[in-house]
Amino acid sequence: MGKDDLQYRKKLNQKQIELMHVLYRFRFATTELIAEYQGKKNGTRVYPRVMTLVEQGYIGRNFEPEYRKQDKPATYFLLPRGVSALKKASSKQYDAKVLHNIYGDKDASPSFIEENIAIFGAYCRLKARYGDKLQFFTKSDLVGFDHGHFPEPLPNAYLRLSEGEGIKQYFLDFHPSEPTRPFFKSVRRIKQYAAHADSNKWTATGESLPQILALCDTPAVQKRLQKRMAKEKHTALRFLLTAKESLKKVAEDAHIWQLADRPDELVSLGESN
Repeated sequence: MGKDDLQYRKKLNQKQIELMHVLYRFRFATTELIAEYQGKKNGTRVYPRVMTLVEQGYIGRNFEPEYRKQDKPATYFLLPRGVSALKKASSKQYDAKVLHNIYGDKDASPSFIEENIAIFGAYCRLKARYGDKLQFFTKSDLVGFDHGHFPEPLPNAYLRLSEGEGIKQYFLDFHPSEPTRPFFKSVRRIKQYAAHADSNKWTATGESLPQILALCDTPAVQKRLQKRMAKEKHTALRFLLTAKESLKKVAEDAHIWQLADRPDELVSLGESN
C-alpha cells in the first residue's frame, strides 16, 4: 500500500465515499437533496460532511453572490481529486468517459446544473414513493451499459418500475423554461424519440419501447409542451408530463402525470398504458 493510498484511506470514510458516488451519478447536488437521498429531514446534518470534502479539495462548491439574492442553494460537484479518490476508494466500476466529462463540471453552465439538480430531485421524490419497486438509472449510469439500444442523445434517466408481475419502463427528460433553454430544443427532443422509434434499435431488447416522461420546469412549459407532444402521431410513442412542483407532491398522490394525448387525464406511473 502506497503513501497516497494511506492518505485516502485515512481521510475518507464510507459515508464520504458514498456521497462522492452520488455526485458521480447525478453530477450536481444540494445539501437538501443529499439529505433527502439519505432519508434525513434536512441538510443541516449533512452539511459538515459536505464541507469537509470541500475543504479537502475532493468536491467543489458553486455559491455565487447572486445565489443568495435569488434564494438559490449552493450546489456541489466532484473535483479531479475527488474523481481520483473515488476510483481508489470504491469497489464500484466507473465509466472513463463519464469521469472525463466530470473534470469539466467546475465550468458547467447554469442550465446544465439546473438540469441535473432537477433529475436528482425527481429521483428522491419517486424513490420515496415507490421504494424498491423503482430502479433509476442516471445518464452516468447509462453510459456504462449502453449497447446502442437507447435514444441519442441519452435521456436524463431511464426508469424501471415493478408493477404486479410486470415491469413498466420510462425515459425521463427535464425541460427547462426559456431563456434557460429555447423551446425548439424540446421540440427537437420529440423528433429524436420519433427517430429512435423508427430505428427499431429498442426491438433488440425484446421489450416494448419505454414511455417518455417529460419533467417540466413550470406549468407553463408543461402546457406548451403538451400541445406539441399531442401532435406527434407516431404510434409507438407515449408521452406523459408533469411539473417540478407537482412532483414534490407525488408521495401524497401519485396521479400527477398528464397524458399528452388526453390532457384532462392524470395518471400514476404503473397504471399508464
